[in-house]
Formats: sequence, structure tokens, C-alpha cells
Amino acid sequence: MKNRDILPRIYKYCAYQDRSRKEIEEKLISLEVEPKDLPEIMELLAADRMWDEARFARSFTRGKFTVKKWGRTKIRYELKKKGVPDSLIAEAFSSEIEEEDYLRILESLVEKKQKQWAALAPFESRQKIIRYLQSRGYEWDIIMQALS
Repeated sequence: MKNRDILPRIYKYCAYQDRSRKEIEEKLISLEVEPKDLPEIMELLAADRMWDEARFARSFTRGKFTVKKWGRTKIRYELKKKGVPDSLIAEAFSSEIEEEDYLRILESLVEKKQKQWAALAPFESRQKIIRYLQSRGYEWDIIMQALS
């Protein structure tokens, strides 16, 4: 394999944070790795546990939910963009997002925005909160439940 000099760079790339298969393949392509060598490099990385799609999905979900306070819709969309299968997304949601934590974070965001937009008319404030929560990836029915 001619790409021996690429291996340390890709190992460092994978060690820095969990990556999806698609991200790693895109990085390898940007490093001008021969397309015929991609499967071999991906096997080496998998054998050394440098990437694991399920681990990536759990880690991404946990981080975006707890740190960025994203909702399931936005997390799902971003995972799909990164090529993660639906089955792994569902598994990550069930293991990383507790329903009571989800509702608690949603309610804290509602309270924060209600204080921020208290000077506005109630209808206008409510509309802004709804738009904000939808942009964060929360589902319509749960938003309506939190606002009632």
C-alpha cells in the first residue's frame, strides 16, 4: 500500500474525536488516498477500534443533547447527514436520551426564553419560543405540551 504516510495522519484524526465512517472516508479522499485502498485502510482503523459507527452515534447524541441542548429531530438530521443508519440512531436515542431529561431541558429552554421575551406581547413571545424550539430540533407536540 502506497499510503503508509497517510496512516499516522488518519489515526490522529480518528483519535481526536469519534468520527462516522462517512467523515473518515471523506478525510481519506481529501488526503488523496487511492479509492482502491479505502476499504483496506477502513479495515485497519476498525481493527484498531479507531472508529465504530455505534459508538459515534452514542457520543454525538450525548454531546449534542447535553451540551448544545438539541432536540431529537436536529440530532437525527445531523446523524443522517453523517451517514449513520436509522437502527443506530434509534439505539443511540434510547441509550443516551432519557425522556424525563429531555422534557426537563425543554422546559428550562422555555423558561429561559419566556424571561428573555417577557416584554413582548404574549402571542408574539409564544411564536418566538415555538420557532426557537423548532430550530433546536424539538418536536411540535412536545413543544405544545411544554407551553400549555
